[in-house]
Amino acid sequence: LLHALLDDDERVLQDDVARAFKERTSAHDALFSLLDRLHAFALEHASVLAAAEASARRHARFDAPPYQWRHAVIVEQLARAGVAEGCGAKHLADVLLSSMSGEVIERALSTESSDDVHTQARAFFRAVCRMNAG
Repeated sequence: LLHALLDDDERVLQDDVARAFKERTSAHDALFSLLDRLHAFALEHASVLAAAEASARRHARFDAPPYQWRHAVIVEQLARAGVAEGCGAKHLADVLLSSMSGEVIERALSTESSDDVHTQARAFFRAVCRMNAG
């Protein structure tokens, strides 16, 4: 039910991401842009996402279509950028998505500004984009 509150914004996000892939020439730039956009979305909607995450039973959040879409598109971009492949890319996608959890972001926002939280996430994403598969 809580995810339904984000349906329109989710569609816009997915359209923006699809468009951004067409505009990026570098796979690393596309990966960074994707992670940055997904984090900005999570930051903007942290309270609704946190409530949805808190109400999810066990692993249900991983079965939600928005999570599955994010996971798939991150795995694809990690492979395109040569950062990770296969099971490594799937696990890294989960790690990256955990940093975009509404609960994690709300915790950070309790002591830091939105700009600071996003700046720190961007630094983490830049480091990930510099990794090489292997």
